[in-house]
Amino acid sequence: MRLAEVHWQEAGIVSTLALTRVALDLQDSALIERILDGPGRRRSSSLALTAALQFVKAAQDAEQGRWSSALETLLACGRQLEASGWRNPVLFSWRPWAADLHRRVGDPHAAGALAEEELLRATEWGAPVALGRALRVKARLIDGDQGMRLLRESVDVLRASANELELARTLLLLGKRLRPGCGEAAAVLRRPRRWPRRAGCHGWSSGSARRTAAVRRPPRRRRPSPVPNAP
Repeated sequence: MRLAEVHWQEAGIVSTLALTRVALDLQDSALIERILDGPGRRRSSSLALTAALQFVKAAQDAEQGRWSSALETLLACGRQLEASGWRNPVLFSWRPWAADLHRRVGDPHAAGALAEEELLRATEWGAPVALGRALRVKARLIDGDQGMRLLRESVDVLRASANELELARTLLLLGKRLRPGCGEAAAVLRRPRRWPRRAGCHGWSSGSARRTAAVRRPPRRRRPSPVPNAP
């Protein structure tokens, strides 16, 4: 955290970007608050930093139940990124999170449109992590055999990537969709449970306190899943 507070031009931007990624992946409310109250108050011409801080602010709003506010922040972030030509679905995947927030506020049509846009963009980009995540986001909005097919495709794609976090999230959702008590569901859920809790395999919406080597913080309270890249 200190790197984000000193030598701003040299190291602050890079370290803050790293901190935001950690905070979002861990759903760490204490770290999110420290980012917003510290380096998040500084002004910067860096679009990457601006977008990352918007993600963090949206996470805080969503955690506190302000879903509409979180959605507005993400959509504004998306418009800014698109206008600047930043269309990489791996680095700033705002659509998956925005789609989930649209679903939460009762707009499944908008959620579906964003999920489809993300899938098209991820297919064009070709990165397994982006494609696998996009397939899961779309599957979350679809029941029945089609949703299951998309989830299985997501698993296959993510197994070809190095991102076990995204794979764990898809396996968790697939396990929940399978018939309770069946052997396949147990086998699917067994692997994520062996991974670190940061993979979100406890439900990805809540969990016990986590610590990083650089930051000491109090235990986090349980809460609904806010983060995006989590759908």
